[in-house]
Amino acid sequence: MKISLQADANLNPIIWRVLHRREPSIDFRGFVGVIADGTTDDDVLRLAALENRVLVTGDVRTMPEHLRRFKAESSFPGVILVPLSRPLDIVIEGLLPMWINWSAEWIRDQAVWDPIPRRPR
Repeated sequence: MKISLQADANLNPIIWRVLHRREPSIDFRGFVGVIADGTTDDDVLRLAALENRVLVTGDVRTMPEHLRRFKAESSFPGVILVPLSRPLDIVIEGLLPMWINWSAEWIRDQAVWDPIPRRPR
């Protein structure tokens, strides 16, 4: 089963927009009114879990610890950690293959880093 994605409020909205333009069928819920800025990490995880969506977040400092605690109580669809310092084109080129190739079963209960795709030589 394909993964459904949920953007955290701290993720740059350009990422979501470009991904939708490149792949209109991507199930990536973004920014407007979904998860408000200032929502606690625990609530962000809870909201994504209720919708069975993999969380895509730039909160690489505190989210992994919150996910460990959350997983101790229940299963979670997964988290993709995206360093905010990473260039947007690199993030987009990393996220698209994740959505195309990963199954919901594979990422369940994991926190993974957005990989840096290899550039052709």
